[in-house]
Order: sequence, then structure tokens, then C-alpha cells
Amino acid sequence: MFGILYIHATLRSLKDTIIVPNIGAEALSFIDLYLVLPFAILFTLVYTKISNIIPSEKIFYIIKFFFLTFFVAYCFLIYPNIHHLHPDPEHIENLVALNPKLKWLIKIYGKWTFALFGILVELWGPTVTVLMFWQFANRITTSEEARRIYPTLALLGNFALILAGSVVKDSAKHAKNVIVYNLGVVIGAIIFNIVIYFIANKLLASHKRQLPPKSNISVFKSLKVIMSSPYLLYIFLMVVAYGTINNMIEIQWKANIREVYSDQNSYAKFFGGFTQYMGYSSIIIMLFSSQILRRFSWRAAALATPIVIAVTSFFFFLALLNKDALEPWAYENFGISASKLIVIIGMCQVILMKANKYALFDSTKEMAFIAADEDIKTKGKAAVDVVGMRLSDTTGAAIQSFLLWFFPSALTFGMTFSIAIIAFIIVILWIYAVNNLSGMYTRLVKSKAE
Repeated sequence: MFGILYIHATLRSLKDTIIVPNIGAEALSFIDLYLVLPFAILFTLVYTKISNIIPSEKIFYIIKFFFLTFFVAYCFLIYPNIHHLHPDPEHIENLVALNPKLKWLIKIYGKWTFALFGILVELWGPTVTVLMFWQFANRITTSEEARRIYPTLALLGNFALILAGSVVKDSAKHAKNVIVYNLGVVIGAIIFNIVIYFIANKLLASHKRQLPPKSNISVFKSLKVIMSSPYLLYIFLMVVAYGTINNMIEIQWKANIREVYSDQNSYAKFFGGFTQYMGYSSIIIMLFSSQILRRFSWRAAALATPIVIAVTSFFFFLALLNKDALEPWAYENFGISASKLIVIIGMCQVILMKANKYALFDSTKEMAFIAADEDIKTKGKAAVDVVGMRLSDTTGAAIQSFLLWFFPSALTFGMTFSIAIIAFIIVILWIYAVNNLSGMYTRLVKSKAE
């Protein structure tokens, strides 16, 4: 868990460091919608198919070696030669002038290797962190064990964020090339993770709980199962709600970061610090979350994340919408620009949002899967976690990219009010889903206990 989260945190920092300063925060929406989503759906189809014929241990190695091969190639072959691989910048600017409505797609084409890196990074999270690790954990853990183990497991995993942020931040100060340096560390971490997984499987083979045999559900049935189960639909709605709001808020925030930290190294240094703070904050919140999961109902724990998001988003959007009025006040009281103050407010908002996600949202979501039957635990979970997570990101991306399609001269700042209204509507739907799922979850847990 520690190694997987370290790799994930480092890759996310590198992705933003590469894309935002060089293309723009607006490009993230188009990459998520038009590139990442199709690849995520394709992966889900392939994964579900091979999971019926290949043991899960072998699937782990296949996927890990796939990512390892790509990151080695990117570190030593692709990134050092981007000036030869990317089209001429002047040609790209001419294309943008001729096709203003395709502005961001053309800019992404102009830096296509950065977009390719972003696709693989976004696939790493739901593929390795969410699907493979949690699916294995859910198959060997009961609901009662999850209440004790999952918060502690997530707590230990957040030390990986602190380490990842420290390495990225320090390398931005001292390394000759922050991207190549950190990719080298990621490659070493993936190899180490494969070795540890191999050793752990050998040592724990005699202690493994007998797992039920795999059910041969077809590829299309595994995707349709979401629509056929109200229980899964509510989990799916929770996942989509969180991811959509997270995507919309982060892009608004990152557009302001680019204004303050415009070059690649300063952006990496800031993002490394942000990852550190997120790790510390997550640990503090998780110390309380374990008590929440033990002392309060599943419903109370599941509602904590949307409520925190609603409160913090109010202050973040309020600052964004009053940026001009905030300028003299920010300089007079803090000696900084309004953009930098908004970056700080946004950082606090994102940290609290993600810390609650890691501490409570993930744990309650996994507990909901544990209480379900075996088909939902495996095939249904694959569809929700991979397609659901990608759809959640791309829903937010679609909202923002469509606005940019119709208003090509606009930037992210011009969409703030619309994004704020949509975000609060989604929070209301999220709370509705939690309230309905809570009753179903309670009944399932009681029936299994009898």
C-alpha cells in the first residue's frame, strides 16, 4: 500500500508539473474527456475478460510490467527527445488561429507526449491503487475487520504522500531535471513493489483465506450490472459525485497556481509541498476517522465528505468570484496578490477534500462493497472503480470543456459561477445517494450477521 501510494502521488505531481505550465490547466479537461476516458473503458473491457481466464496474481504482474515498460521508455527515450517529437510551435499557433474552437485540442496535439504521459498516470490510480489492491483486500476482509483495519491501513499509506512530496519538492530545488529524476525513483519503486508482492504471496500462501471461485460473468454483463443493481447505482453516484466536484475545483485552482508559479520547477516545488501538507492533514483527520467509523453509523461517516466539500467550496468559490475586490485587501493584510491568496485558500480546500476522501469516503465505499455479494465485489467493483472514477473525472471535464468549446476565447476563470452552481447541485445528489444506500447497507450487514 505504501509503495503504490508513493508512486501514485509522485506521478500525479509530475503529470500536473508537465501539463499545466506547458499547456494550461484548461487542457486537463480535454485530456480527461477525450483521451483518458476511452482508454479507461477499453482497459475495463480487457481486464474483465482476462480476469475470467488468468489468476489475479498473474494479472498483477502483467499490469505492473506494462506500466514499468512505459515509464522506462518515457524517462529514457521520450522525454529527453520531446523537442524532436513535438510539432513546430509556430505551426501549432497558426493552427490555433485558423481553428479557434479547436484551440485546446490543437495545443494538446502540439505537446502530445505530455498528454500521453497524463493518460498513463490517470490509468495508474484506478487500475493499481483502487482496483487491484482494494479488490484483493476486500476478498480477504470481513465488514467487522474492515472497520478496524482500513482506517489504519489508509493512515499508514499517507506517510507515502509525505515522502513523495518531500522528494518532489527537494528535487525541484536540486535535481538537474525534476521530471527525469522523479521518474527514475518511480521506476525503482515499481520494481521494489513487484518484488515485495512476490515475496508476500510466497510467505502468506499457507495463511490465505480460502477465496470463492471466480464467476464467469461476461464483459458486457459486468458493465451492465451497475444499471441492474440499485445498490451499485448509489455507490456509482457517490464515486461520480466526488470525482466530478474534485475535477472542477482542482482545475479552477490549478489555473490560479499557474498564474503564481508559471515555470516547471517552481510549479513542482509548490506541488511537492502541497502533497506533503496533504499527507500530514490526512493523518490528522484519519486519527479521528477511525473513531468515527467505530462509534458512529456508516451513514454518518459517509456524509462527512460531501458536507466538508460543501462548506470549503463555499469559501473557495466566494474568493474566486471576488478576486478583483480581494486584491487590495490581500496585499494590505498579507502582502501577497489575490491570486496567491486564492491558491492558498484552494490548497486548504483541496487538502480537506482529499483528506476526507482518503479517511472516510474510501473506507465507507469499500465497506459497502464488502457487504455485497461476490459478483458485486468483483465484476461490479471493477466497473464502478475504473469506469466510475474515469466517468467522474470526465463529467467535470466535459462540463468545462463544453464551455470552452462554445467560448473559445474564455479561460477557466470565466466559468467560475457556473461551476459553483453545478458543484452544489452535485453535493445535494450525493447526500441523497448516501441516505438511500445507508438503509440497504444496514440490512445487508444484519443479514450476513444472522
